[in-house]
Amino acid sequence: MLTPDRILIGISGKITMPLSRINTFKHKIYTEEELPISQRAYCKSQAENEIIKKKINNKLEKGFIRLSNNP
Repeated sequence: MLTPDRILIGISGKITMPLSRINTFKHKIYTEEELPISQRAYCKSQAENEIIKKKINNKLEKGFIRLSNNP
């Protein structure tokens, strides 16, 4: 299965300069009249939570994701 992590691993050796931000267009994700699904996260073991935290921090450091101020 092709996942974002596998794509990044596949191209990581081919990128010779740091990636920069592109703010050339704005977009919206339309969800029709539906409200987003809000539910609690599934229970994870402490080891799984540590792996998740490491992956999130890695993506934050690389600038792939950013912190949200939304509730």
